[in-house]
Amino acid sequence: MDDNATSTDNEQQQEHEAQADTGATYTPEQISAMAEELERLKSHHVKLLDETKTAKQKAQELDEQKRTAEEQRMKENQQFKELYEKTTAELESERSRAQEFQRTVEQREISSDSFKAAASIAVDDSSAELLSEKIAAHAKMKDGSVVYEIGGVEVPKEKIVQTISEKYPRLIKGSGAVGGGATGGDGSSAAKATKGQEAKAKGDLTGFLQAQLSK
Repeated sequence: MDDNATSTDNEQQQEHEAQADTGATYTPEQISAMAEELERLKSHHVKLLDETKTAKQKAQELDEQKRTAEEQRMKENQQFKELYEKTTAELESERSRAQEFQRTVEQREISSDSFKAAASIAVDDSSAELLSEKIAAHAKMKDGSVVYEIGGVEVPKEKIVQTISEKYPRLIKGSGAVGGGATGGDGSSAAKATKGQEAKAKGDLTGFLQAQLSK
């Protein structure tokens, strides 16, 4: 028996075994084609696994990018909030200082204007200070100038001076009762005058005013 005969016998033997295992009859060509298809399927399956893995990886990377962007956005928002609150607080503080400074300037303007008016009618400096307080109680600032009111109605400064003069005549020069130097016809008036002088010497303006008004 030669080699060709032996090869033919082996192929026939394989074919018989394949038929015995599957119950079907396949030719060598069919078996070869089936093997190639199996390899193709295996290769396609591996490719699908790789693609799935790549897609999952890309999805994870995308999620990570979104999370990082969100964290950055929140961080920037927090920083903006803190900066906004800090800036607002600084502006409010500056506004308060400016308002306080403005009130101080306005009060000085009122005090100066009121004292000038009081000094022009008062018998002395102590009386001028007391009258100035009374006049200033009717004053306020309007459009950068000092104006005066009685009962919420704006009136000329002269009207305020007249009203104060009529209310406190003993503190007004030329009224006939010259401040603490006025003397009466009895010991009571002299005692009150002395008391007024003592209060004036001590800087007790309220005591001095009370002494003057009680004469």
